[in-house]
Amino acid sequence: MEPRRKSGKKEKMEPLPPPPPPEAKPKEAPDGGSRRKPPAKGKGGEEGAVVKKGRPSLRGKKEAAAAAEEEEASLVSTRKGDATALVAGQAEPSTGAARKKPSSSNSRRKKEEEGKEKKKQRPAAPPQSKKEGVPRGPGASPAPQPEGPGWAPPEEGPGRRSRRSRRRPSPQAQAQEDGEAQPLRQVLLRLKLAKERRSEAARRVNLLRDRLLRALRKAPCFKALQVLGAGSYYERVKICRPNEFDIMFKVPKVRVELEPCEAVASSGAFYYVKLKRDCAHKELKEFCDDDERLSSSNMLLKLRSIIIEEVKKIKDMNVSVERKKPGCPAVTLLIGSPPSVISVDIILGLEFHHSKWFASTENSLGIEEWLGTKVKKSLCFEPLYLVPKNVKDGQHFIDTWRLSFSKTEKIILHNHGQTKTCCEVKGVRCCRKDCLKLLKYLLEQLKTKHEDRHQFDKFCSYQVKTAFFHACVMWPKDEDWLPANLDECFTRLLNYFLNCLREAKLPHFFIRTFNFFCEEKIDKTKRNALIRAIEREINNRYPAFFNL
Repeated sequence: MEPRRKSGKKEKMEPLPPPPPPEAKPKEAPDGGSRRKPPAKGKGGEEGAVVKKGRPSLRGKKEAAAAAEEEEASLVSTRKGDATALVAGQAEPSTGAARKKPSSSNSRRKKEEEGKEKKKQRPAAPPQSKKEGVPRGPGASPAPQPEGPGWAPPEEGPGRRSRRSRRRPSPQAQAQEDGEAQPLRQVLLRLKLAKERRSEAARRVNLLRDRLLRALRKAPCFKALQVLGAGSYYERVKICRPNEFDIMFKVPKVRVELEPCEAVASSGAFYYVKLKRDCAHKELKEFCDDDERLSSSNMLLKLRSIIIEEVKKIKDMNVSVERKKPGCPAVTLLIGSPPSVISVDIILGLEFHHSKWFASTENSLGIEEWLGTKVKKSLCFEPLYLVPKNVKDGQHFIDTWRLSFSKTEKIILHNHGQTKTCCEVKGVRCCRKDCLKLLKYLLEQLKTKHEDRHQFDKFCSYQVKTAFFHACVMWPKDEDWLPANLDECFTRLLNYFLNCLREAKLPHFFIRTFNFFCEEKIDKTKRNALIRAIEREINNRYPAFFNL
């Protein structure tokens, strides 16, 4: 017999006496009755005798206590899930008392206790550090590390990693690593205009512009002049330094008749201008010749003389007028002294409205897939401008006017995306303007490098902008100009520009009959020289961008 277990009461238990000799089992009743207990014996030992009531004997008291303790021990072992006690509790007691069958609630408790025991048998998790939450111990797994372009896993080594290796890199270090990963992005950061220098340059240019406009409006022929900002600064593609500004002084809503120039080099871009009879600007007739054609040279000469007289009166600013260049449509002013000189080109323009574009501009604005049909229709109703540009015919110049699309170009560059929110504050960005800036900077660096030989004087930034417009039509989707693919997009634009040079064909974006790279304008020797220079830059990973 197993030793007795202690009950909940704190009593001193004595060992049980040896069990009584086994008695004969009663036979089963013929009717299938259950086994009966033997009748209690009386004092004389006879069956059926009445037991005398009185104080119970010591032996009976011990047997009752032992039976109660065993039953209580079996219940406790069932609740706690002790396997040894459970087996002991299922065994029948030696006294022959029948054990009760466990209920369904006890079986559920048993399963729950077994599940808890399995959980207890699992290995405990290693302790966590209070500050950083890094598991400590031989079986600890490393903490998750931050991911990103500026992070690299630390070198493995004995001992605990230092706290410095777990830190993220500083913004300066991450920007430097990003610049090393994308060299062209680093170049763009240098091309960005400084805010203070830009504000100071704009302030000085605006003061000069307002003063000149007041002086020009005193003349009867220029009394209706208005200002139109044009060029790269107002198109927001100016690079490096705010040292060049193009300002158009326009005569608004002039009713004119245009007659195409028959010179070979005109190619649909140059016209003779006649004033209509009901033109509101009667004062412009003083500049007409015998054929009633409006003379661009006389108007530009008048504008230049008034500006020179006004510049002489300026005492609070260092301003000078640059010498006139043959065929140049602008009056160039210089503000300041070298090396910080600001160049301002004052351009005279005649604004006129039209019901439809000219024959030379038909089917030229193919931007339906890029900007959409509605945008194309709105651009066709924008006013056009005539600037006093003389076309060269052989060895002499012809007094003509050239078509200008300054306002239309500015609208396109400001709304250059296929989606309306492209490059807005909350919109998706593209790299179209970034590629344009890089190509302009590359041409500018090559012209500076070969300035002594004057090989690339015929090439200008307007040709780069024209090639950029054609590339946007060829690749109209915003997905074609993702900022993450800046290298690929710039290479694609540069290759298109190279193909135009090789084929000697770069048509005007609005006048397809006008070719910038034709043999009459730029000879083959200079085009080949520029091709070789650009190919060297591509093969050597653009040293002109980094050799400052």
